[in-house]
Amino acid sequence: MRREQYEAREIISTLYSHSEDAGGFFTEITGGMGSFKTGALLLFADYAMNNHPTEKCFFSEAYYAPLQSMKLKKDKIQYFIKKDSGVYFTNRDTGKETNLKQKVFKDYADLYEQAQPGKLNVVFFGSRLEWMQFIAWLRTITGWVHVFIDEMSEICPAWEGGDLLSQIKEFARVCKDIRKCMMNVFYNTQTAGEIDWRVRKKIMCHIYLPGAHVNPDSGVWQKAVGRLQKDTKRGNQAWLEMPGMFGLTRFEKFYKPIKGQHYDARIRRGEE
Repeated sequence: MRREQYEAREIISTLYSHSEDAGGFFTEITGGMGSFKTGALLLFADYAMNNHPTEKCFFSEAYYAPLQSMKLKKDKIQYFIKKDSGVYFTNRDTGKETNLKQKVFKDYADLYEQAQPGKLNVVFFGSRLEWMQFIAWLRTITGWVHVFIDEMSEICPAWEGGDLLSQIKEFARVCKDIRKCMMNVFYNTQTAGEIDWRVRKKIMCHIYLPGAHVNPDSGVWQKAVGRLQKDTKRGNQAWLEMPGMFGLTRFEKFYKPIKGQHYDARIRRGEE
């Protein structure tokens, strides 16, 4: 085994080592269009559910876009909607509103109580910005918890001002507590520059997929990322980086849309 492959295995092992000394990890997955960003997110979520079935996993999805969690088996998913948020689900094949056996919650404590360990608890607050407050609240939980966010730029966008900027600054302070509060938070993005820099400064592990732009202070060369292989049969390669470590791996498991499971989440007009 080559050194970079060994180090990639070490990094992946460390991400889910559940060491109370090391704590949790704040991880960014980035790459170009079609580079397996969402697939990688689902891969880590799947790993958490299968290997830590007594712990709770939460997943954040975009509105008006196909539900990515539907690429998993139905028995692995549970949907949640905040009371009075106006969120509903639509069958994208028929255009009709549909029921996904979603549960309704009134506050964070109620959501956490209803969330099922060993499943992907997909949550819709009505505003994606509320994930900043929910992650902050999760610091009060005793024990390990996992959060997976698709398209982080919608939650803490760059170049904001006013009250939202204040919220993002506070969230950046929260992010430094992820490690010691035994949380694993993974997110993906196509354009890292669209995420507030204060939040990105707290990242502990970077995963670079084909088309990614590395950080200026990264130990991974941009040319190395440019040589990453995209392979629809074998899976895409990726560089993984933690402080003092970087390694090369290939994500071999695929997550494709399942026939007949083509849904999205929407918000009723006047309630967005």
